[in-house]
Amino acid sequence: MAKTDFTVLTTTDSYPAWFSETRAALLAAQVWRHVNTQVPTPTYVDVDAPTEIEKREMRIFLENEEQALGIILERIDAANARLIGTKEAHNAWTALETAHVVQSANRQYQLYQAMANVRQKPDEALPTYMQRVEQAADRFSTSLTTGASADDIIDMLVAFITVSNLDPTVLNAAIRRLDGHTEHTVYIRAKTNMTQHIQIRHKQHDTGTYIVA
Repeated sequence: MAKTDFTVLTTTDSYPAWFSETRAALLAAQVWRHVNTQVPTPTYVDVDAPTEIEKREMRIFLENEEQALGIILERIDAANARLIGTKEAHNAWTALETAHVVQSANRQYQLYQAMANVRQKPDEALPTYMQRVEQAADRFSTSLTTGASADDIIDMLVAFITVSNLDPTVLNAAIRRLDGHTEHTVYIRAKTNMTQHIQIRHKQHDTGTYIVA
C-alpha cells in the first residue's frame, strides 16, 4: 500500500485524527460547507432553457460536491467506503460520524478515567510520576477531535487534583463540554496552579514523595 501524508479512516481509534485532518483539507479546498450542511441543489426556472447564470451555479455546485466527496473517499478504507455507499458528501460524512462518534466517546471516557486515576507510587520520583501523567494525557488528547493538547488535558487533571474530594461526575461533565471549549479557560488557569500546588506539597514531604489524595 502506498504511503500517504494523511490519516486514512480504518477504525474508531483513527477517527479523531481523520476528522481533524479531513476537515482541514475540506476547508482548504473551500468545500467544507458541502459536508457540514445540506447544500440545496440549484434549480432552473425553466428546465428547458436554463440561463447562463443558472448553468454556472449548477456547474459550481456539482464540482464542489464531487470534490468534497472525493476528499472523503480518498481518506477512508474499503469498509468505510461500503458504509457510505453512494451517498453524497454531506450524508457520507454524517454516516461516518454516526458510526464512529459513539464508540469514540466511550473510548475517550475510558482514557479520561485512566488518566484521572494515575497516582504517584511510593518512593516514585516526581519527574517520573509527571511523565506518566503526561503519557496518559497524550493518549486522551489523541482521542479528541478538538485539537486539544496534552497540556490542555493536564489542566483537566489539575482541576481533579487541586479540588479536594471533587465528585468525579462533575469533572466528567466538564470534559464532555470540552468540545464546546466552555471549560477551556478554567483549565488553562489551573495550569499555573499545578506548579504551585506541586511545589507546596513537595516541600511538605521531607522524603520527597508527593502523593495525590
